[in-house]
Amino acid sequence: MVPRDLGTALPPGATAPMQANAQAGLGQPVYYDGSGNVALEDGTHPGLIPAGAVNQRLAGANPSVAGQEVAMLHTGYGGGAPASTVSNDGFGVADVLTACFDAGSGVPGKLSNAGGNDRSFMGLVLGLIDGINPRTWIGPVASLLARALHSLNNETGGNAGYAADASASTDLGAATGGPPPTTLSTIGFMLARPKRRSIVTSVEIIPSAALAASGGTNYRVIQLWKVDTTGTVALAASPLIATFTTSTQALVAGQPTAFTLAGSGLTLRETDVLVGTSIHYSSGATVPLSVIRANAKVV
Repeated sequence: MVPRDLGTALPPGATAPMQANAQAGLGQPVYYDGSGNVALEDGTHPGLIPAGAVNQRLAGANPSVAGQEVAMLHTGYGGGAPASTVSNDGFGVADVLTACFDAGSGVPGKLSNAGGNDRSFMGLVLGLIDGINPRTWIGPVASLLARALHSLNNETGGNAGYAADASASTDLGAATGGPPPTTLSTIGFMLARPKRRSIVTSVEIIPSAALAASGGTNYRVIQLWKVDTTGTVALAASPLIATFTTSTQALVAGQPTAFTLAGSGLTLRETDVLVGTSIHYSSGATVPLSVIRANAKVV
């Protein structure tokens, strides 16, 4: 292998043809189109690949023609550009390794979408400069790592279909005296999950129909438990992960409602599975056909 264009390692040096009439200034990230030409992004197009940040523009014969003007690009890290001011879209001192999206014209943002617009990955934020503006790493490799980080932080902790309760007094998985499950026969349902170590960050139920909160007398409780399939922890001692109760929580058709997470025991090992029980109390309540979804972060 003969090294070529040593400037592409990280310092300025790589070049890319500009799109027709492209407006991009020093330090602004530009993105490839289907023809391999680059330009600024307006924050409304997902899936674009950043070529790097403009370091210098080399004027061509006719900038209004695609490919005749060229930009020298920097694919390392830099900073100084203020972050997005959209709510929850900026970066703080704890954002030492955070995926970064283009909110438009090279403005770094934390959200993958805002105002109904889906964004492209810009790269990674590596903390703040002077505690104010994000230090960003921009370019193809940075965006690839940002995609990987985004995937790891939004792991599927498990999904399960929840069949509509046959009646208000139907139970799914019950032990003598109620949960937790004590044998495999007392498990109501199981969530399929990847075989990776992760931490549960939330659990949601997404119903097909609405259900009003039933009050504190006649209600239903759905709970998730972490089961160690290596058998080192007895099934009856499986820790509780999350709880949903119709006594205080209502359901809206098609919208997620969060379970209450346990205060500990949320780390899932490769050998753990999530199982569920659904127990009625007094006259009970009927939960409609739903999806139960656990979300997690790979650690």
